[in-house]
Amino acid sequence: PPPPPPRDDIYVSARDTIDSAQSAVAKLEEAKRKAEEKLAKAHGQLVDTMIEELEAGLKQLEDSKAEVQRFAARGKSGLQEIQEAQTAKISLIKNHAASLRAVLDRKEAASIKAVNEMTQGRLSTLESEMETYTSIIPQLDTLIESSKKCIIDAKKKPDKFVATAQPLLDEMALKSEKANTLREPYVESGYENLQYEEDGTMVDLLR
Repeated sequence: PPPPPPRDDIYVSARDTIDSAQSAVAKLEEAKRKAEEKLAKAHGQLVDTMIEELEAGLKQLEDSKAEVQRFAARGKSGLQEIQEAQTAKISLIKNHAASLRAVLDRKEAASIKAVNEMTQGRLSTLESEMETYTSIIPQLDTLIESSKKCIIDAKKKPDKFVATAQPLLDEMALKSEKANTLREPYVESGYENLQYEEDGTMVDLLR
């Protein structure tokens, strides 16, 4: 005899459908877990890389600061060196002029003027350089402290680290470039071949 027709009032388990859905859910959850692990690993690599960049930039900043401080120290001693040389040169001029006063009165005044003008030019140049050095050092100090704090906070606040670190890296590059373009302070204390004008003619000093 033919099988009886299916009855709507009898429950038939959909086990295969449930198993299939559970398997799909499990696969999706596993994929989600792996994606989260990859994201965490990538973010950790990003943080580590930026810390390395900050530390490298910090070292460069500290080296630049040391160089600028050396320039500033040399400039400071150079100011005294130039002034002492000025005093010594003027004393020499006066002593020489005293032995030939009648002939050398005008030459003495002109020579001192030439030495003073040359000295003033040198001092102006060196003082301008000193202003540059002393203005850059506090900027480097501030950036160095900010960079150190950023590195310390990297692990404490990783979600804010990247946004904080990138401007510091940009500023490091600018400040390092600016510091590295500075030249050694111009400290010139010699007066060789000094000349002054006398009656429209350039005359060598002390001749």
